[in-house]
Amino acid sequence: MPLPSDMPKSQGAVEDARTSSPLPPARESTRKPTAIARTTGHAGAGWIGHTRRGARKGVERVGAGRAVRDSCGVAGNAKAPVSDDGQSEGDAASERDRHGVLANERLTGALGAVLLVLFAVEGLTVVLHVHSTLPAHVFIGMLLVPPVLVKIATTGHRFSRYYLGDPAYVDRGPPMWLLRLVGPFVVLTSAAVLATGIADTVLDPVPRWADLGHKASFVLWFGCMTIHVLGHLRKTPSLATADWRHDHPVPGRGRRVAIIGTTLCVGLLLGVWSMGWHLPTPRG
Repeated sequence: MPLPSDMPKSQGAVEDARTSSPLPPARESTRKPTAIARTTGHAGAGWIGHTRRGARKGVERVGAGRAVRDSCGVAGNAKAPVSDDGQSEGDAASERDRHGVLANERLTGALGAVLLVLFAVEGLTVVLHVHSTLPAHVFIGMLLVPPVLVKIATTGHRFSRYYLGDPAYVDRGPPMWLLRLVGPFVVLTSAAVLATGIADTVLDPVPRWADLGHKASFVLWFGCMTIHVLGHLRKTPSLATADWRHDHPVPGRGRRVAIIGTTLCVGLLLGVWSMGWHLPTPRG
């Protein structure tokens, strides 16, 4: 290393100026870029390299976080799968569930309208004195069996789906409290009227329990059915004719019409079968 006396005068002057400078921090701040410049080739490259490595690590962390979120299905910019008609799968499933509720209502309403007419005709045979109209009374009674069973099934489906917490049925809401209270008794008395009526027809001699049971169950059924009909009187006509209008179509119209038609055909077959029975003389 050369001695200080061997340095050029200009360099010695610069060195004297550095040692006599009143700002030592500036001296340290100017040496760091110099050391960096010796190792990297230009001033400030080391800081840029550190910044780039930090940014790269940050990007890697962000990418890992996105991968985790994507694997969990909660990515911020992720979109739900979309069907061909532009709806997401969740919306399409919700729409299908809503259509299922409406289809159940329409089928139940149409069956209710059919049963209302048939029960009215059955009641007319009683008013006209059942002794003289017994064949027609039995025929219509057997015709009523399949529609009653199918309507019990549709109302039971709605009842079970609602109380099991199906979102579509819960959103639709239940009937009014009085109809929910009377509903089970409508089912029980309807089954009792039909069962005792059939027993009263096919058993010979007619047991007294069948004759009295048929009359008593009819009285109870008439009271429960009056409340039931009045409670649904406003909505039943629109539900019964909804599938024949084109303002609010619901998928499955053909299936619902087929169910009602098949139910009535089976009832007609039962009614025709009952025409060959030996009808006993009813008690007065």
